[in-house]
Amino acid sequence: MRPPQDTEEQFRQLVEGVKDYSIFMLDPEGRVVSWTKAAEKITGYTGAEILGQHFSCFYERGDVVSGHPAEVLSLAASTGRCAEQGWRVRKDGSRFWAEVLVTPMYDAAGKLRGFSKITRDITERMLVERELKDARERAEEANQAKSDFLMSISHEIRTPMNAILGMSDLLSETQLDEEQRRYVQVFRRAGGNLLTLINDLLDISKIETGNLQLEQTEFELNEIVDQSVELVASRAQAKGIALVPHVSPDLHGYYFGDPTRLRQVLINLLGNAVKFTESGKVSLVVQAARTPEGADALEFEVSDSGIGISHDKLETIFEKFKQGDSSTTRKYGGTGLGLAISRRIVEQMGGRLSVTSQVGRGSSFRFTLSLQPVPNRPSRGTEHPQDLQGHRVLIVDDDSTNRLILRETLVSWGLKTSEFSSMGDALEQLRQMPCDLCAYSLVIVDRRMRVMDGFEGAARIRALHPDLPVIMLSSDHHAADEFHRGDHLLAGYALRPVSHADLLQMVCKAILRAPAPVEPVRRQPTRSLRILIAEDSTDNRLLIQMYMKGSAHDLTFVEHGGEAVERYNSAQLDGEFDSEFDVILMDIQMPVMDGLTATRAIRASESKRAGNRHVAGHVTIIALSANASSKDVSACLDAGCDVHLSKPISKHRLLTAIEEWAHEKPAAKSRFAFGRIEAQDDDGIQALVPEFLAGRRRELPQLREWLANGDFQRIRDTGHNLKGNGAPYGFPELTAIGACLQDQATAANTDGANIDALRQGIDQLEEFMLAVQVQ
Repeated sequence: MRPPQDTEEQFRQLVEGVKDYSIFMLDPEGRVVSWTKAAEKITGYTGAEILGQHFSCFYERGDVVSGHPAEVLSLAASTGRCAEQGWRVRKDGSRFWAEVLVTPMYDAAGKLRGFSKITRDITERMLVERELKDARERAEEANQAKSDFLMSISHEIRTPMNAILGMSDLLSETQLDEEQRRYVQVFRRAGGNLLTLINDLLDISKIETGNLQLEQTEFELNEIVDQSVELVASRAQAKGIALVPHVSPDLHGYYFGDPTRLRQVLINLLGNAVKFTESGKVSLVVQAARTPEGADALEFEVSDSGIGISHDKLETIFEKFKQGDSSTTRKYGGTGLGLAISRRIVEQMGGRLSVTSQVGRGSSFRFTLSLQPVPNRPSRGTEHPQDLQGHRVLIVDDDSTNRLILRETLVSWGLKTSEFSSMGDALEQLRQMPCDLCAYSLVIVDRRMRVMDGFEGAARIRALHPDLPVIMLSSDHHAADEFHRGDHLLAGYALRPVSHADLLQMVCKAILRAPAPVEPVRRQPTRSLRILIAEDSTDNRLLIQMYMKGSAHDLTFVEHGGEAVERYNSAQLDGEFDSEFDVILMDIQMPVMDGLTATRAIRASESKRAGNRHVAGHVTIIALSANASSKDVSACLDAGCDVHLSKPISKHRLLTAIEEWAHEKPAAKSRFAFGRIEAQDDDGIQALVPEFLAGRRRELPQLREWLANGDFQRIRDTGHNLKGNGAPYGFPELTAIGACLQDQATAANTDGANIDALRQGIDQLEEFMLAVQVQ
């Protein structure tokens, strides 16, 4: 066959060869003037039947009546094209889902000649996509239903567990013989394990439904490491395992991130390491690193000398409900959720949790996070008295890792160090130094060393240099009693792992004969409190009553929120409102009226009477809830609760919360009368006080700017820092002001009452800074 010579004929053959698309040519009014063979197949019409017909015959009747076909041509003519999808009708009345493109055609003079209309039958694709969408929606609904079910189960389990664990705590405070005490420990431990399982299931459910939210707040790196290590230290000590944390001293002190979730991951990894290690040590190392993209990052590595993991199980262990093999589940316990949760949390933080391991030799879990450092914010561990500068410390320990950690920590505080791996070598050097010319201000020794142990070494050191203080550290939990028997030889002693704050405290006390800054001790309630308890559970009412046994508090019980509101509003004194309650313990889920509704009603009553949450008449409301999610906490705070406690609630937690929140807040005072406040050099930190106060003065204009802009998060963070640092520098008033600012900013809305309360707190801070003087 001869090849076509005419260009138009060549183009027609090309178009006819397209089998999946039907191509129509329409005149300016929309009548069909030509089409391809594929159009006959898609629509069921022959060319003779359709030529001259209006293209609206392919539309459903409703579209024709609404004038949609004319709209398509108008849009194509005005914009150059009209693309759409929708149902179209064949000759036999059946429907197909079409993808349509209509474009205008013009002659050389620019006059509209008609339209081209390209149609493709995508019914099969649409049905597959719809099935996938329906399947995805069903899966999401199933995940949400599972999440709701777990939340409901969590609430139903936490409520009786509150009574079980609470009563076990109370029982442990009574006179028990050894067998009874073991029984109590068993069901306390079993209850704790059940709560851990509940929390793990809730976490994995949040992750799967995409509801796990991460915070972005300031946190101190050393503090997170210390807290994580502290929570697993007793288990490590009970097994005789050395627990060795080390944070590189060249890292920043504070970072932005989610401290709660980071702590959760570290506790999971450390807990697993201790669980699967029978002897040796578990270490946590945090150091500077780089991401694959070259950004600054932190690398966290938890290593152990435990049983190890076979190569074929290195990825399986990160799956839900999986451990290295089924025998480990029976021998060591656990649900197999911890690592799955940890990996997902790390991934959500932008990192990747991985593991290397060798069976019988141990494992190393590591992850890298790109966390933004907080500028100009050193760690509290570096805020040490300047008087430490230049003092020399002798370190005696046969473990090179322990020596490294001590050396880097002490050097970061401005101290100089010398090291020996044996007590004999250390004593030999000390013998060569006359008592009045000793080069050292302090000796730090390990309890257990080869050849000569720490106690014998301490006795010989004191014999050579009676005034040279000795601090002893030990990884053996049995050493606690020995410490007390030998404390006449020692200036301080501690079980490893020892936090930076505790070590600094001991070093300052030994060298400067004065303690380092410490957190303030909470004061005990100075008066009997009137407490209204809204709780529908008989068991929990009894538990709270037993918790309060022996206190001077006056308790009133009601069974639902409606009774609580009625009882609160009934208080009258000489015709004026005067709440008869200092504190309300408000259960959240109750019949008749729930706790959130009751709290809103009480706060509404306060607003009508005072217009300010933090003036006389404000009653502290503590939410007691079996729901522990961040959403539930926010709901409680938004309703007007001052603080949220999730069940089960221990006696200590409840009494501490009442103690913290029942006292008058500083901002409750309408006038301030600090007088002249002097900072005395009682703790060896006088040199640090001026800069500390200068920093607080610099924060005042920032606080007012943040308040004007509604930036409550920054006010909350500043209040939190003020709360933690005020008393250690000798200013408990600043701690109280900071606590108030933190609380008000946390619960802040945009109403005038809260803004007024925050403004009043900032005013009080300014009054204090004007009054304070350094002696």
